[in-house]
Amino acid sequence: MHRLDVMLTEIEKQILRVVQEPLPLREQPFAAMAHRLGCPPERLISTIRNLKKTGLIRRYGAIVNYAALSRTATLVAASVPQEKLNELITAVNSLAGVSHHYLRKHLFNLWFTLQGASPQEIENTLCQLNRQTDVRFYSLPAARVFKLDVRFRPEGPSQEDFERMGFLPPENPAAVVSLTEMEKKSLRFLQEDFPIMERPFEALRQKSGIANIEEFAEGLVAKKVVHRIAAILNHCKLGYQANGMACFALPQGEIESVARALAERAAVSHCYQRETFAGWPYNLFAMIHAGRIEDVERFVSSLAEEYGISEWVLLPTEKELKKTPVLYDGR
Repeated sequence: MHRLDVMLTEIEKQILRVVQEPLPLREQPFAAMAHRLGCPPERLISTIRNLKKTGLIRRYGAIVNYAALSRTATLVAASVPQEKLNELITAVNSLAGVSHHYLRKHLFNLWFTLQGASPQEIENTLCQLNRQTDVRFYSLPAARVFKLDVRFRPEGPSQEDFERMGFLPPENPAAVVSLTEMEKKSLRFLQEDFPIMERPFEALRQKSGIANIEEFAEGLVAKKVVHRIAAILNHCKLGYQANGMACFALPQGEIESVARALAERAAVSHCYQRETFAGWPYNLFAMIHAGRIEDVERFVSSLAEEYGISEWVLLPTEKELKKTPVLYDGR
C-alpha cells in the first residue's frame, strides 16, 4: 500500500490533475480552468496557492524545450567512494547546468543531468570536475527520446500505472530557432514562478515591462520552445515514494519494441536510448515510479522475461540530491 503525506479532497485531486495540463494562454487562464472543473475561479486560485504552500505543487511555470534553443544535455554517471560522496555532491550541485541529481543503489552511484550551450561546454565542465575531484565522469547523451512526460495521478500510485495504455510517439524534435531579444526576455520571466491570480499576465506585464507578454508566450509555445506552462507535482507527497532507473542492454533491432512497451505505461515518465561506455553495455533507460520499489522490480523483471532480455539492471533512487530547473538566461 502507498501512503499519501496528506489527505486530498476530490476537488483538490481534480485541480492537481488539470494543472499538469497546458495553461490556457488567455487573459484569465484560471477562469477557463475553473469553468472546465465547474468550480468558482476564486476557489481554484486559492486551492492552487494552498497546494503550492503545502509542497504538493513544486513549481508552476514554463517547461522549456532546451533542444529548440540549440542547447545540449546529457546524463552523467560516476562511481564515487563513500569517503568522497559529500565532496562530490557539493561540487555537482554547485553547477548551474545541473537540474537533477540522484544517489542510486549501484556501483555507479551518482547520476545527474547536465546541460550546456554545446557538447564541448559539457565536456569541458566534466573535465574540470574530474580535475577538481579526481573522479571519472561518464557522459551518456540521448540518441533517441521515446518518452518524456512527467505527470502523476493525484490519487497516488495504482496497478493501473503498469497497464498498457497505447504508445503515443513523442513529437518530432523541434527545429532549432533563434529568438529575438524580446522573446528571450519574455522567456526569462515565464520561467519564473507563475503568478497564481485572476489576471497573471497583467502581473507579468507590470513586472517585466513587456506590454504583450502573453503574445510572446503563445509564440514560444508555437515554436515549441515552451512545452507548456504547467505545474510540476511533488510525486513523493502523492505516495510515489519509490522509483528506479531501469537500464537494458539490447541489440539495435530490439530497442524500439522494448521502448514502446515501456513508454505506454503511465508508471514510466522517461524513456531514452543512450550511448554506452566500456563496462556499461546498457543502451535503453527508463525512469519508473511506484508506491513501493517491489512494484518497480516486479514490473521490470516481468518485462525482461516477456521480451527475453537477459542483460538489465535496476538502479533504485536512494536520495534526491538536487531538483531545480536550469533557467534559460538568453545565451
